[in-house]
Amino acid sequence: MAKLALTLISLSVRDRSPQGAADLRERGNTQMMKHILAGAALALVATAAQADVVTPADLQGWAPANVRANGAVEITGAYKPAGETGSLQFTTNTGSAADTTDKADYVHALNGTLGDLINGGALSFDYFVDSSSTVPEYLAPALRLGFLDEASGKTGYLIWEDVYNGGAVGTSVPNDTWVSNDILGGNFWLRSFSPGFTVENYGVSLSEWAGGQGYTTPGGTFSLSAATRILSVEVGVGSGWGGAFNGAVDHVLVDFGTGSGGVSANFESGVPEPGAWALMILGFGGVGAVLRRRQAVAA
Repeated sequence: MAKLALTLISLSVRDRSPQGAADLRERGNTQMMKHILAGAALALVATAAQADVVTPADLQGWAPANVRANGAVEITGAYKPAGETGSLQFTTNTGSAADTTDKADYVHALNGTLGDLINGGALSFDYFVDSSSTVPEYLAPALRLGFLDEASGKTGYLIWEDVYNGGAVGTSVPNDTWVSNDILGGNFWLRSFSPGFTVENYGVSLSEWAGGQGYTTPGGTFSLSAATRILSVEVGVGSGWGGAFNGAVDHVLVDFGTGSGGVSANFESGVPEPGAWALMILGFGGVGAVLRRRQAVAA
């Protein structure tokens, strides 16, 4: 927001008419700046309204899940996207890949269908991997959609992981920077419950699952459909990773395109930083002063 305000100031200075220009041009520039400001204000309001601000004091329906002895998850100020006060921090600390106690998730309930999600919906999140992590270099926070297929009674997870979406074993994910992931068109593998079974098909999109993609478990062969219900979203790390993980998740968005049933979360440890607010106020104050000067000249 502060960058936007400062950009508007720059625009107003560069757009000054040469000395002696017609009043008509001055009035036109003034009106143009008013429209820019109005549009910027609307954009800021829309951005603020888009995501629920989730804080330690107000979890907005989010909760930790599957947290094991060597895993932890909490909203902190350790990793901050630009202009924000915090994010959802994950840590693990285990001695070997055989130790499966390195796990922590964060979950929120949903109410939509796979068909709604892929037809006009949205699905995204951001992650941060600290270079101090000692887990294998290709590992990063994952996102899981909990499903219920009412036709078969089967439940499970559809799981997005970076390594099956452009990453690779032996190739490091970006470190010490926020990575934004628009994953609606990505690959999701499946974990079935009752019996618990991993379906080792890692190149299937949500559209393919919704179109009737089948999967086989020791309990039989099943398939999902557009009517399959999506009942939860989880972000998390661990489960046999080994070593230590340090990083974070933020800006989780699940939108079914129906106006309800999804979630949009911005994890913050507190109120916006005073410096960000000060720059924003100073920026808009500067633009206001330029407009007043233009109006005086035009008069």
